[in-house]
Amino acid sequence: MRTARLTMLLALGLAAPSLLVGLTSDGPFAGKVLQGGFVLLVGSGLAALWMWRQGAQIDRQHDERERMVIGRSATFTVIVTAVALQAYWVWRFAAEGNSGDDVFWVLALFWTAFTGSLVYNKIRA
Repeated sequence: MRTARLTMLLALGLAAPSLLVGLTSDGPFAGKVLQGGFVLLVGSGLAALWMWRQGAQIDRQHDERERMVIGRSATFTVIVTAVALQAYWVWRFAAEGNSGDDVFWVLALFWTAFTGSLVYNKIRA
């Protein structure tokens, strides 16, 4: 049960931006964004349903090692995301100069969040 709830909470968090933008945007592709959010929710809902049916067995499989596995996965994801954002920003800047700097602000937000999280967790530890 615990694993199924966590899966649905993560899915809702990941789908929320797509759902909100899809519902509030009047852009020509807002419907596609909304569909993507629903696909994420339905896929995660099916996975959570399967986990819920497994019950205590699946919760036992996600024991204390789960934090280590998730931590390593998150670290790898952060590195890949940072490299992808940096490469995309450099590519856009090389082609468009300062008019392609909107990606820079996403990159700046990413590194600010990472640095803030790192400092917070170092102080807390």
